[in-house]
Amino acid sequence: MSLSPAETNKIMNWAKTVRTLRLRLKLNQEAFAALIGVSQTYVSRVESGYVTPKQSQADAILKLKDNPRTRSVFDDFVSTIHHSPYPCCLVETAGPDGFQIVALSPPLRLGGHGPALVHGENQPGLGLCKHLQALQREGFFEGQLSLATARIHCDQRHRSWSVQYTPIRDEIGQWYAHAIFHDCAHQEDEPAETFDRFEFRRFGRPD
Repeated sequence: MSLSPAETNKIMNWAKTVRTLRLRLKLNQEAFAALIGVSQTYVSRVESGYVTPKQSQADAILKLKDNPRTRSVFDDFVSTIHHSPYPCCLVETAGPDGFQIVALSPPLRLGGHGPALVHGENQPGLGLCKHLQALQREGFFEGQLSLATARIHCDQRHRSWSVQYTPIRDEIGQWYAHAIFHDCAHQEDEPAETFDRFEFRRFGRPD
């Protein structure tokens, strides 16, 4: 289903989307423009943030991004998360302490776990943000770690998530955290610091 221009513009950063997609596909502006039926100058203006694609152009860009025949390897990976039967997500770094959810699997989108893991449509919840900030301090988004695990509170009484984080880097060098969630029980009197304890695996040796 096509989004209206207002709906599309509300959720898309077109300058970033077009530039990132073009670079992932290893295309120059002229080649990318030919694929969506516009001029090279128009692509340049979109990437600079001067213009917003019209609906027909937006549809062509999204089709290029989502079509298995043309999408990048990284977008293939994002698609597997969107369709995964397991609770998982992909989170992008956005500034020193900022993070944005790029992809959520159906169990997280539809399973009612929102407040514990997601705050709003594209924002990680408080517990997840605390984890990501801790990982950032340990160099997770600089290639220092190959794996990290921790626990996070669930909304349900005596339930928690065991979370496994893996660093991912796309074709243009942007870092992401791939998080997989495992539902587990915990004791009523379990100390709060249990949920702030990480196990890190650095390259070449476990911590």
